[in-house]
Amino acid sequence: MKKLSNGMINRALIIAAGQGSRLHSVTNGKPKPLTKILGLSLIERVIINARKCGVVDFTIVVGYEGNEIKADLGDGSSFGVRISYVENTEWNKGNGVSVLKSKSIFGSNGHHEKFFLLMADHIFNEKILQDLKRLDLEEDVSVLVVDESPKKHIDLVDATKVRTSNGYITDIGKKIENYNGVDCGIFLLSPTTIFEALEESSKNNNDTLSGGIKILGEKRQIRTLNINGHFWIDVDTEKDYIEAEKILVEHKAL
Repeated sequence: MKKLSNGMINRALIIAAGQGSRLHSVTNGKPKPLTKILGLSLIERVIINARKCGVVDFTIVVGYEGNEIKADLGDGSSFGVRISYVENTEWNKGNGVSVLKSKSIFGSNGHHEKFFLLMADHIFNEKILQDLKRLDLEEDVSVLVVDESPKKHIDLVDATKVRTSNGYITDIGKKIENYNGVDCGIFLLSPTTIFEALEESSKNNNDTLSGGIKILGEKRQIRTLNINGHFWIDVDTEKDYIEAEKILVEHKAL
């Protein structure tokens, strides 16, 4: 299998379809990705950080109150990027459905370039994406960023755990035991394999992204990259929101 340069990656898929009901005390019914922290919304932070790493083409999967997100972000020109949208009317299903909705864009014939997959409610240091771009990978191999030493603010009960061996994922899920990392929700994906894996997982009645990742793991087509001390947090609850503010101030981030 030939290798492709990751240094020129300029496309990202952002999942922004869910309701975010656990953050309702902060969102007050607005789409979770538009929740502002220190003046910028969650999804604006994701876009700005990815842009710093050379990403100029964004596809955003919207669902719950998707029109509000589209109205707020527009075509991306205010950020110096291009934004297109994919509708997921099945946003109440597993997050693997949202990724599959983008197959016509990222998985079309002739496209082999890897792309970033990011979550609209995860705050992270952009240096993580820079580390991903430095990896030397086979065309069909994807990467999941994991935290091998999660900080105390990470909710390990709700977190998706990852078990690895020699850098490859052997199992993933919220309830697995003997895990050695936590899923950070940051991916570098190969379009030649991820959509096929998600479709296979869906046929097995598992429509989550983790289901597809597990299949890639069985085929040794997904590796991990440790967070390497960079900050990240999944903003799911009011407690997470407060912690995210502290992290951004501490690291003097945007």
